[in-house]
Amino acid sequence: MAKSSASDSLDIELLFYKPTPKRYTLNRGNVEIKGCLYTNSPDEIVAVEARLGKRAIPLQLTATALGYCRVEGSFSTKPGIKHVKIHVKFKSGETRQLTSLWVFQLSRKAHTLIENKPETDYQDWVDRMEQSVMETIFEKKTQLYPLPELNWVIQVNNKNLDALQCTLDSLFKLNSLSRIILLDSVGLFDERSALGDTRLICLKNPSVSSINTQLLGIKKGLICFLNQGDVVSDSLERALEKIDLTQSSLIYTDHDSVDVQGNRSDPEVKPAWNPDFLRSTPYIGRNYFITVEQFTALEGFKNYPSDLKHWDLQLRLSSSVKRNAILRLPGIYFHQYYSFDSSVQPKDVLAVITDFVKSENPDARAVHHEKLSGSFRIQYPLPESEDCPKVSLIIPTRDGVEVLKVCVDTILEKTNYPNYEVIILDNDSKESETVEYFDQITQKGCRIIPCPGKFNYAAINNRGVENAEGSYICLLNSDLEVIDGDWLNEMMAHAVRPSVGAVGAHLLYPDDRLQHAGVILGVGHVAAHAYRFLEPEGAVDPKRAKLVNNYTALTAACLLMRKAIFEEVGGFDAENLAITYNDVDLCIKIYESGYYNVYTPHATLYHHESATRGPEDTPEKKQRYLKEVEYMWKRWENILLDDPAYNPMLTRFKEDFTLTTPHEQKLYRNIPIFPNE
Repeated sequence: MAKSSASDSLDIELLFYKPTPKRYTLNRGNVEIKGCLYTNSPDEIVAVEARLGKRAIPLQLTATALGYCRVEGSFSTKPGIKHVKIHVKFKSGETRQLTSLWVFQLSRKAHTLIENKPETDYQDWVDRMEQSVMETIFEKKTQLYPLPELNWVIQVNNKNLDALQCTLDSLFKLNSLSRIILLDSVGLFDERSALGDTRLICLKNPSVSSINTQLLGIKKGLICFLNQGDVVSDSLERALEKIDLTQSSLIYTDHDSVDVQGNRSDPEVKPAWNPDFLRSTPYIGRNYFITVEQFTALEGFKNYPSDLKHWDLQLRLSSSVKRNAILRLPGIYFHQYYSFDSSVQPKDVLAVITDFVKSENPDARAVHHEKLSGSFRIQYPLPESEDCPKVSLIIPTRDGVEVLKVCVDTILEKTNYPNYEVIILDNDSKESETVEYFDQITQKGCRIIPCPGKFNYAAINNRGVENAEGSYICLLNSDLEVIDGDWLNEMMAHAVRPSVGAVGAHLLYPDDRLQHAGVILGVGHVAAHAYRFLEPEGAVDPKRAKLVNNYTALTAACLLMRKAIFEEVGGFDAENLAITYNDVDLCIKIYESGYYNVYTPHATLYHHESATRGPEDTPEKKQRYLKEVEYMWKRWENILLDDPAYNPMLTRFKEDFTLTTPHEQKLYRNIPIFPNE
């Protein structure tokens, strides 16, 4: 038996402040490493070092009061590519390599540091991690609920008997199986010697009408939909038993794809109920449960081909039930068998969403997304130009006129929306250039409101809203730059919808990397930006960054809403959240009040992030920041731990929507606050 080492019992994870890819813009060939080391036994670790070829560079290791150690250091490099290994040393004399990095010289004065962890193969994740990850999600749910009867409907579109048998085998393992209805569109039933089970019912060459007749005759339970070849997870029933389904009209889960050999790929890990995402793309999919009562209330399917009838049913249901009636069960409980259906044409897909959108708003229009096949953009109408509501653009600032000038000038020069005002909230600007610029823009109709005293972002913006003449307010950072003249039209088209609370924009860094496409709760100390630092032509192609969808929170760097909603929820919390996370708190309050917060990728601006305020780098700032973090967790712990716009199957340590691991789950349970600087 191999002798175990002293380090084997330690849980260790080295994470960098920047998400993958890890980016560092540095001067003169110096590479700086900053990260955080999590471990259950920090006393056993004596050193961390970076190894560059034969060089070993000691890194500074500093314990903190938050349960982790800071790892920092820097070293010079030569032109070319260098491989860096990060090692940890133990008291026992042993060492362990934690990660590998590549250092690329992009120019004479800039380097990029990228973590070189190979992507975990999804099938490998399934084999080694899936069961543990899914069990952890429900480990605290000890109460069991009675299972309803499950009535399964299987669409049979080809004569692949083996694929159908795989589906049936997975269903016959279920204790709650009531009946199986085969929708045999190809005459496969004639080739079977016998169905052999009284729970099997076969509809030959079914029409939508005959399907509805059969399903509307079911008296109780849930109706569940599969295609021939789809496989149900063995753990589905155990998960359903831990959920109270009595208030749910529709239940859906995550899914992946499976081939004839049983190999799995392409996981689709979904947010909880997300109505704007469903309008943009049929993200729920064909595998879902609907109550008999709800299917009856909707009068069954409409006459759409193939899986499109499911999308239509989900859309119609979404406009007739409350938010909590649609339940997302996290976990990959369905494995979809791929089969191409040539009967479905792009015009058929467009017809489904067009019919639904027109039923809600006759003046709205659905168009194909220019880059994502099978996805759509809904163009909601604005009132006629003379009736457009007035929008107050509210911009706090203190000097930094070079940045402010870019923001205000591009607003005035490029914004096409016909009815807006610009309010500058001046927090003790002193520079003569700033005062001179204020005089210039005042002559163009901008208003300057003095907000003297210690900088309190929340209080300053609250004052701006109080002085706003518009019925809509748009909170803007002074370091924004307008690049698309229709940005405010697009945001207002969503903000005027009665169900919408706040609207957030698509923000880019000046080098076109992604800065904001929504906010994820529970990642970082409190929250983090979805897909931050994503390259414009990167390998990852995140659907949610390119489609209109709902997030629980959005950044106030560019945030639009009705003034009445801001006042309804009490505005910013200036007492407890003076500087950070006040926008997250505001958005959660709006969400909890029953509104949906909307992110749109069709309103794009540049964001020169924190160009005027600077980092949290003084003892006073750090103390204030930690108090704000603590307040957020005390007030919003439940929603921070389970963001409806995210999924517990996904990592809490990065912003890239990758699958989590058992090790990450363990770390997350044991560490109360996480660094994300």
